[in-house]
Amino acid sequence: MYWGISTKEWPNYNRKGAAKMSQFTDLDMLYDYEKDAASAAMGYMTLATRAHHGDLRNIYLRLANEATNAHSKVSKLINQNGGIA
Repeated sequence: MYWGISTKEWPNYNRKGAAKMSQFTDLDMLYDYEKDAASAAMGYMTLATRAHHGDLRNIYLRLANEATNAHSKVSKLINQNGGIA
């Protein structure tokens, strides 16, 4: 027994878990990516405001800009797929 599952049930458990994972739609994954891109943009911008070295600040600002661009693109994909971004 491991975490309440006998070793004989492991192959079936993995197949059931994989079946549950496949129930996510493309829109679900796009929403997740949109959330991650927004979080990255906010995080990089926060780090840019905290950086004292100018070159490091510029790197964080570029990263924030790239994350913002990715967020914009994924928002367009969500709208195209019938979601609300």
